[in-house]
Amino acid sequence: MKLNIKTPFRFFNVWPSHEEFDTIVGTLWRRKEANDQMENIWKKLKALKPLFKSLNITEYKGIAERIDNARADLIQVQEEMRLRYSDSMLLQEKTILQNLEKWSLIEESILKQKARLKWIKLGDANTKYFYVVMKDKSQRKQILEIYTDDGVKLATPTSVKEEIVKFYKSLMRTVDASLPAINKETIKNGPKFTHEQQLSLCVEKVIPNIISEAQTGFIPGRKIADNIILTRELVKAYTRKNTFPRCMIKINLTKAYDSMEWIFLEKVMVELGFPKRFQDLVITCVKTVGYSIVVNGEPTMHFPTTKGLRQGDPILPFLFTIVMEYLSRSLKGLEKEKDKYHPRCSRLGIIHLSFADDLLLFVRGDITSITQLQQCLNQFYRASGLQANKTKSSIYYGGVP
Repeated sequence: MKLNIKTPFRFFNVWPSHEEFDTIVGTLWRRKEANDQMENIWKKLKALKPLFKSLNITEYKGIAERIDNARADLIQVQEEMRLRYSDSMLLQEKTILQNLEKWSLIEESILKQKARLKWIKLGDANTKYFYVVMKDKSQRKQILEIYTDDGVKLATPTSVKEEIVKFYKSLMRTVDASLPAINKETIKNGPKFTHEQQLSLCVEKVIPNIISEAQTGFIPGRKIADNIILTRELVKAYTRKNTFPRCMIKINLTKAYDSMEWIFLEKVMVELGFPKRFQDLVITCVKTVGYSIVVNGEPTMHFPTTKGLRQGDPILPFLFTIVMEYLSRSLKGLEKEKDKYHPRCSRLGIIHLSFADDLLLFVRGDITSITQLQQCLNQFYRASGLQANKTKSSIYYGGVP
């Protein structure tokens, strides 16, 4: 079944080599589209799309036909040169060869980009291979039927697209109306930004001062390998007999970046003492996001979201560590009870280790300790909107009868 789809806009790498490219971009970029700087850039980029489409149609449409015509002209000229040679015909042959090489390289570049083959660096042109890869990708990415949560089968292109969009809209719909306020006493259980740090805020330099040492990922000066080595040392005794009861819980957070509640991030930044101007900039960037789902090669209409962090944003790792700091400080309450510690963790003050959206929790292997740990986690889940992925989470015991 072949679907009639409208493909999304794609920027081809051959366009910048066109002689009119700089003029097109430069003329539009000197215009002012909006007063806000970010909106001005966004509108300029959007205005470039129809100009690039027009350039593609007028200059790059029918490349295969141009190559065939150039080859036919080359054969004709060479036949005439065989019968009666002249310098003018030699020059004509050279011009046709240059034109054939130009369009052959353009065709190869476009097909290679469409095929998305990054491992090919150098070698002979093989456009047939690129066509095969593109055809295979086109066939594999089509969703011809889908089942709803109620078990209803959807088989039409429209119903499939609507169901997929419905799923992602529900995934990124906030539930912050039912979220409890964060516990201010919890967030105060650690350092905040000083007045001097607020005045000279550089996230990379000051973030290590307020983030718990349990978090090593994305923090400048820390290595995630340190947590890996430490974990290896802590689990050595799990298979021994007659060892003290201990428990390690591995938690994977379900769609951690997409499930983060904006109101929770905002409140944590306030309580940590981030400057008001910085908070406003971050929240503005976080909330001005919309998504379009590509279904069977065709993009859907854009729709806004009410939660989640935009993946690919350079500041996203820092924002996520800020959010996870709330859990770190919540778990610090367990450190006061020395009998709840995992063996060998009391002196180091270790309750958990963080690996981005994966957590390792260490506690004494008894019901009371694990119950208190679960209570901290439940409070964090309710406040942040994050949830554990039970299929990817595990629990390990040692020394427990």
